Amino acid sequence: MRFGDNKTYYEHHYNHEHHDHMICTECGRVIEFFSAEIEALQDQMAVNFGFKPTHHSLRMWGLCSDCQATSDESHTAPPGAQPRVRVRTAVH
Repeated sequence: MRFGDNKTYYEHHYNHEHHDHMICTECGRVIEFFSAEIEALQDQMAVNFGFKPTHHSLRMWGLCSDCQATSDESHTAPPGAQPRVRVRTAVH
């Protein structure tokens, strides 16, 4: 799995429940999480737009609690850490 930070992460998929990721741009820590509320919202958005998803992935980049505690200055993602996607205005 690649998160756009020039590193490769390995994760087994066999018998592994769906989950999403938070990636620390300072130390590289990857936090796996699941949220029924987020899943329900994504399902509802697909219905609203008549979209039939086959799979999805949610990734958030930022600072983990440890890196926030050790740093007073603001951080930005290192070069290449942001996903390579086309950004479009949200549709309401």
